[in-house]
Amino acid sequence: MASLLEYSAGPGRLRDDRLVRGTDGLLRYTGLTSSLTELLDVAAHRFGSREAVVEVGGARLTHAQLWTSASRVAGGLLQQGIDIGDRVAIRMPNGARWVQAFLGVLLAGGVPVPIHPGHGVEETRHIMADSGSVLVLDGELPQGVRSSTTVRDPTIRRCCSIPAARRARRRVSNSATRTCSRRSRR
Repeated sequence: MASLLEYSAGPGRLRDDRLVRGTDGLLRYTGLTSSLTELLDVAAHRFGSREAVVEVGGARLTHAQLWTSASRVAGGLLQQGIDIGDRVAIRMPNGARWVQAFLGVLLAGGVPVPIHPGHGVEETRHIMADSGSVLVLDGELPQGVRSSTTVRDPTIRRCCSIPAARRARRRVSNSATRTCSRRSRR
């Protein structure tokens, strides 16, 4: 079995005072930002005009723009009924929109489930069923109003509704279900 080899931080070596050994003997960092959304908030306020996302040949977003767009996505998801802990599938190519969707899901309290857009219908259906995703983002991102989220397969569309068993398990009193609207294909 491999073991961790530690070197002492003697004179002349890099020393990090944030690294402390816990009572259980494990090394841990202290004083770090507690979550990715908090880190985004801090960056938006400290470095608002600096670039946060640069897509090759595409969009360029500053920290402030990223915060604003992710917040709008979160607002749209909340209006669609996303609750804390709900899994939201993100089926988009890597880029600025993917980052906005990922952070928007986190800001809404959801759990992002990245799905590679190259996966076929069966693989996507399996990933969504396995993760318990209640919504898939693969079209236009929600912007604080009912989105035009696209679902390409009618069998995946059912994943956009809260299953009755989960509603009962979570003791949700309302009977509203979430559905995705279809965006017309041209």
